[in-house]
Amino acid sequence: MPGRPIGVDTRVRRRIVRRAVGGSVLRDVRLVEPPAAVQQVPTARRVLAVRVLAVLTVVLVAGCLVVGLRATDTERARSDTAAQALPRGAGGVPVFVASQVPEGFIQFALGRIPEHDPVGYMAPGVDLCHPGGTQTRYVGQVFWMQYRLAPRPTVCGTHARWLVYLNTPVPAGVLAADRWSPMLAVVRIG
Repeated sequence: MPGRPIGVDTRVRRRIVRRAVGGSVLRDVRLVEPPAAVQQVPTARRVLAVRVLAVLTVVLVAGCLVVGLRATDTERARSDTAAQALPRGAGGVPVFVASQVPEGFIQFALGRIPEHDPVGYMAPGVDLCHPGGTQTRYVGQVFWMQYRLAPRPTVCGTHARWLVYLNTPVPAGVLAADRWSPMLAVVRIG
């Protein structure tokens, strides 16, 4: 039938006709019917597609869990190895060697660095800006300095106003007034 739309309810067809082009009635309204495959997917195929999607989701989640658990186990083993490498005190308790930072140097640094000025550290095996960058045997001396220099914050990169050299050769360009020893210095950089 040339004037009747295919697959559209009569009420919908009347609304289409009335609303078309300024309210004027169209004589020949034709709607194209979608292909039979698009009209309705058989129920069995729909159910199969939903089941396949659910199985894929479960497989992906299980894979992520396995990978995450394996990474956690690897990190735990690495942490246990690092803990075993710590020096041990009486009774096998791990201790940090803070004796490598002389009290006189700590007092020298406290006298030079104003409170709340940001401090950076230069020490062998120390990289505070990246996780896992600091070797275990140096963690104690850096943390001891941070503790003793509080409330002066520790910062990374170019944000530091002061640079503390800990048990590392002080560059030749550092002034004598900034040196406490050939391996310890406090330098204003910003």
